[in-house]
Amino acid sequence: MPGFKKKNPRLLIKSTDGSKSSLSKSSKEESSIPKLIYRMNGNSNLKDWEEAIIPELLKEYGYLAELCKTGAYYVPPEVPVPNEEELTKEADPYKIKLQEYRNKIKRRSDIINEMSDNRIKMWGEIEIHLSKSSMDEIKTYAEYEQHKTTWDVLNFWNLIKQVHQCQPGSTNKSDALVDAQENYWSIQQFSNEFIADYKDRVEAAVKRIETADATKTPLDAEVAQKFIKKLDPKRYSELMLKCESDSRKGIPNAYPQTFVKAYQLAHNHRTLSAKGRLERADLNFTASGGNIAGAAVD
Repeated sequence: MPGFKKKNPRLLIKSTDGSKSSLSKSSKEESSIPKLIYRMNGNSNLKDWEEAIIPELLKEYGYLAELCKTGAYYVPPEVPVPNEEELTKEADPYKIKLQEYRNKIKRRSDIINEMSDNRIKMWGEIEIHLSKSSMDEIKTYAEYEQHKTTWDVLNFWNLIKQVHQCQPGSTNKSDALVDAQENYWSIQQFSNEFIADYKDRVEAAVKRIETADATKTPLDAEVAQKFIKKLDPKRYSELMLKCESDSRKGIPNAYPQTFVKAYQLAHNHRTLSAKGRLERADLNFTASGGNIAGAAVD
C-alpha cells in the first residue's frame, strides 16, 4: 500500500547486550528502542518505551498502529455512492467517475486487508521490545492467550499497558487509585469501536482500580450501568434511552444488573438500517446504518 514499508518479520533483530532492541532496518539508519521492563517493586519505563516505539510502529504499520494513540482499530470512512445521474452515459461517457468510485472502494478494501494482515507482524514486533520480566508477567494473564488466538494486537497493547501501569510499588497508592478511577470514568465507546473491544477496555479499567485498592472496586451493577451509559450514542441511542427512561420511571432492573448481561444486551442489540433490515448495532459504523463490510447481518 502506498506510504507503507513492508518488512520481513524474520529480519527483526535483538541487540546483543540485552538492554536495547531495534526495528529491522530497510536503510542504514537504525532506530533503537529500550526494552520494556517489569519491576515488581519499582517504576517501569512504560512512558519512555511508548514514546520510543509508537513513532516506529506508525512508520512501519500506518493505520493499524493508530490504535496505540486512539485505543481503537482504525476504520476507513465509507465511500459515498455516486448519484445515478452522475453515472449516465451522457454525464460520464468515458466512465471516469465510475472508475474513480471503484478505485476508492478498492483502496478502502486494501487498507482493511492490509491492517488485518499486519496484526500478526505488529504483534511480533512489539514482543521483540519486551523484556523477559515483562513477557513473564504478561503471560500470567489469561487474556494474553485469548488475544493471541486472533492476533488481537489492540487488546495485546492494552494488556501491556495495564500490566505495567498496575505494578505494586510503582507509585503512591493514593495516586495510583486516583489515576485508575479517572481512567475508568473517562472510558466511553469510540464511534468506530467494536463492542467486544469496548468491553475489554472497561474490564481492564476495573482491574486497574482493584489492583490499586480492592476496597474501591466498583460493584458489578455499577459497572454494568456505566457500560450502557457510555456506549456509542450513534449506534445505541435506542437502548440507552430505554434504560434511562425505565430508570426514571422507577422500573426495577432498568439497567442490567451484571456486567456480563450488559455486554450481552449491547452485543445483541439491533437497529433498523436505511434499507429496512435489522442489523447488529455493533457493525453500524456510519450514520446511514451501513456496516464496515457493507453487508447486512442476518
